[in-house]
Amino acid sequence: MQDVTFPSVIRGLRLMIGGLSFVVGLTATAATGQEVEMNFSQTVGIERTDELSSYDSGLRATLETTPYSLTTAELERTLASGLVLRFGANLRITGYPETDDATEYEGGVTAELEKTFGTDAAWRYRLTAEVDRLIEGGDWTFNRVRIGQQLRYRHDKTHMTTAKLRLGRLNQNEATFYGYDQTEYLFELGHNWRPWGDQRSINGTIFAEARRADLKRLSYDELGMRLSFRSPINDTSHYITRLSAFSRSYGTEEGIFAREDRHLKATLGIVHILSDAVQTEVYAGWDRNNSTIADRGYQGPIVGLSMTYSW
Repeated sequence: MQDVTFPSVIRGLRLMIGGLSFVVGLTATAATGQEVEMNFSQTVGIERTDELSSYDSGLRATLETTPYSLTTAELERTLASGLVLRFGANLRITGYPETDDATEYEGGVTAELEKTFGTDAAWRYRLTAEVDRLIEGGDWTFNRVRIGQQLRYRHDKTHMTTAKLRLGRLNQNEATFYGYDQTEYLFELGHNWRPWGDQRSINGTIFAEARRADLKRLSYDELGMRLSFRSPINDTSHYITRLSAFSRSYGTEEGIFAREDRHLKATLGIVHILSDAVQTEVYAGWDRNNSTIADRGYQGPIVGLSMTYSW
């Protein structure tokens, strides 16, 4: 990463806020219509997460404490046919003061089309599209376009299943990382279970992802799972236990897997609702990545703290 100068910050903000302004403009235009809902949120926080940092002989994966800001805006409109249209924009600013003293700006725009059908609206189909860009060190790092579809079925009051397919294309700045342009393929199958018929819930997801880069050694296949359990503590607080794991295999030019990663992350968090508009979350846990390439392996405790204001 490169240090960020004041002019580069201005350029980054102009590019990212452009998408946000587009949605705000749509919101103002549609505010007089019926069946229109507008949502905005601002989150500020700090978390300990993995980051690639430079050293004498290359790149090394480490855990770093990073402050961040996430701004989102969404316009939702329900049409007479029952179709729901959503347009959104987001901007995330993340600082890396420990390793590179640099800042990332990632933001984009999204669009969704949703339709519910079947008895008691048990089925829901959603078509999604998104475009985003990452700016780092005063220059763009990548552009990405994704399209996807999601089908959800609510079996009854205690069970709900969701299947998701997504296709993406990432265009990397060759000056930043040569050969990393890639096509993304993702499939997810998730299930939500409320065994006690109350606010307590168990969510599980399995997924398979393949990324095919211009340089085959940067392509990989990944299989993983995510599991979470949520339970109320009182009327204004609840805790969330999260567990995620994946196995990732990278290929070489000859198609032989030359790098294997095994990742495991577990956290316990508490969400507290301060008011209808403000909530906080704090969590702690452990993050570990075992890799056949020593510099890509890391492990250690992680913590996070955030506050979200919605209106």
